[in-house]
Amino acid sequence: MIQIILRGLAAILVGLGTLLWLWLLVAAIATSSDALGEALAFGYGFTATLFFCIFTLPAGIFVYRGRWLPLALVLAVIPVFVAIGFS
Repeated sequence: MIQIILRGLAAILVGLGTLLWLWLLVAAIATSSDALGEALAFGYGFTATLFFCIFTLPAGIFVYRGRWLPLALVLAVIPVFVAIGFS
């Protein structure tokens, strides 16, 4: 029962991390109007993609495989907090 709850919570956080990643990319691109804005958009987009690839993708794989669910939960929480900090 605990494993099902952990798996569901981690899956929700992986989905939320993916949506926040897409939101940060779209927001960064939409707000860039000059050269400095484009450079900042590139930096935000690169950082968001880096956190997504390092934390969210492995968490999704761990949730799908059903192994190391506590690690998947920790990996899925980190990008959510990072995205909230960037916004």
